[in-house]
Amino acid sequence: VPISTSGQQVFVPISAMITSKPKGEATKLKIIRKNQPPKGADAGGGGNDTKTLSNDKKERIEVCVEFQPIPPLAPRFHGVDAKPEYVLIAGLVFSRVSVPLLLENLNLYREDETETWIDTNLSDAYKRDANHELVVLINVLKHDVNIGVPVESRVVDTIDGTKVQSLYHLAMIAYKLGGG
Repeated sequence: VPISTSGQQVFVPISAMITSKPKGEATKLKIIRKNQPPKGADAGGGGNDTKTLSNDKKERIEVCVEFQPIPPLAPRFHGVDAKPEYVLIAGLVFSRVSVPLLLENLNLYREDETETWIDTNLSDAYKRDANHELVVLINVLKHDVNIGVPVESRVVDTIDGTKVQSLYHLAMIAYKLGGG
């Protein structure tokens, strides 16, 4: 995208123009689309924010939108958006995935080249909705009740056939299964 600064024209990537906008500031968008009147509407149309161009049968709409950041699937900064929370069920320790947890796990397994549960693309993944979290089994406490449970960390997909949506959801599933 060309911009002028100090009398010179400089080309800047479009991503810089998008990410440099202050949080909460509206963005004006111009949309050009084929002019198709809605069903049941008269040919006159109306609408003060649209302008129909008769020669190319396209409609131009100008809208203002306030963009917001898309929350990442793995919170990124310890103490800011990544606050450690754990659920302990019968000696199994669960947590939500975060970048600090991913980095810690990478450091632990880097020494012995052991396979890890980490998908390095998680730090670039985004939530499907506000409650979407990736839950992981991070530890198994030693006790007779846990004999045979694999000790490796792993992502938790389902419990008793129910898809786990978040750490809170995992705790509620366990509570209901325990007769609560």
